[in-house]
Amino acid sequence: TTLYEASETLHKVSYLEAASIVVIPMVLVSYSRAFQSKFASHKKIAKVTFPVWLYVAVTGVIVYLMISPYYS
Repeated sequence: TTLYEASETLHKVSYLEAASIVVIPMVLVSYSRAFQSKFASHKKIAKVTFPVWLYVAVTGVIVYLMISPYYS
């Protein structure tokens, strides 16, 4: 691997970390609004939260699968 490729990988991981930090409060707000039966408000935040959560979930698994050979 070249230094440039390593830099690009690190840059992509930092986006994943930022998204994973942002998604936690979004999920909590979305869940609390649904639990309080404020469904109109829940629907607005869930439209944004779900794609971010899905991105974090899928890319997290991909990153894990890519780095797991280095730790076995």
